[in-house]
Amino acid sequence: MSISLTIPPGLIERMRRSAEGSRWITSLPGLVDECLQQWDLNLDLSPAFPVLHGYGGLVLPVTGPAGPAVLKISLPGEETLSEGAALRQWAGKGAVRLLEDDHSRCALLLERLLPDETLWDVPLPEAAAAWGSIVRLLSSAPLPLAGIRTDDGGRIPRLSDMAERWCDELPQDWLDLGRPFPAWLLHAALEVCQSHGTVGRREDHDVVVHQDLHFKNILSRPHPEQGREWVAIDPQAVLGPAEFSLPPVLRNRIAEYGSRNPTAALTARLEDFCLAGGLDPDLARQWSVVSFVDDALWFAARRGHEAEAERSLWLASALAGKVLDDTVDPTRLHDPGLDD
Repeated sequence: MSISLTIPPGLIERMRRSAEGSRWITSLPGLVDECLQQWDLNLDLSPAFPVLHGYGGLVLPVTGPAGPAVLKISLPGEETLSEGAALRQWAGKGAVRLLEDDHSRCALLLERLLPDETLWDVPLPEAAAAWGSIVRLLSSAPLPLAGIRTDDGGRIPRLSDMAERWCDELPQDWLDLGRPFPAWLLHAALEVCQSHGTVGRREDHDVVVHQDLHFKNILSRPHPEQGREWVAIDPQAVLGPAEFSLPPVLRNRIAEYGSRNPTAALTARLEDFCLAGGLDPDLARQWSVVSFVDDALWFAARRGHEAEAERSLWLASALAGKVLDDTVDPTRLHDPGLDD
């Protein structure tokens, strides 16, 4: 069977920036065709559900033996290859249901959700309640002591191991980039990494964390009789404290902090979402500082990302208790959710 598939130009353009991406995008029509045959699927494109794509993956509505579903094929990488393992662990509780998983093709067959119904347009109090409910469900899945294996024999990474690497990498990146922000902010992030790295970690607090749990990664699961249910998609799974799931909802919908007292609004949002998710606000604040310092250095190393670096530094410094620029107006800062 051969299909005629128009790949979104935005995905092609992004993938063509690297040799690996170019090879993958060239192979994509063949991968789609193979998955359709393997799982006895048919494309089910419509105005309500066209061809969709994320940063490095294609999403297609299909029908098959289990009814309406979604075929997702991603550029292979640590985050995408562990997605099936995380979704199996959650078993549809708080996250999209996994129907099939082909690790060799980095392909997933998923239940079909409503793509246009996300938490992005939901008022923040209601969004916090929904987000918190999802975090509680995802955190309730029992975690094997040995961690979770992926289909290739690897494991979902541990946040404590990432913290150990950051202890080495963040200072070196900061020096290589010419000290792009004050040393005290770097030290604030390093203190967290040193405290919660391999030596200081608490294994009994580890859960499978969805570390990209922003408003647009939470979609509606249709329930004609029970009403709407919010569930997560696109996990970038890591094993660690659930508090590490907080940063994405702080860096999105950033204009809603307002310009009058944005630091207080940031703190209030952190506390509201932590309360909803049963999280420790101080631990969530600490990990958010690390996340945003890491972001700032990543963006600083890439031309054309000055706006994203500015956003990350404002968030990191405000949460660390000494905002670098108290004249920043969040309504003009870059919001990653508007890039979709």
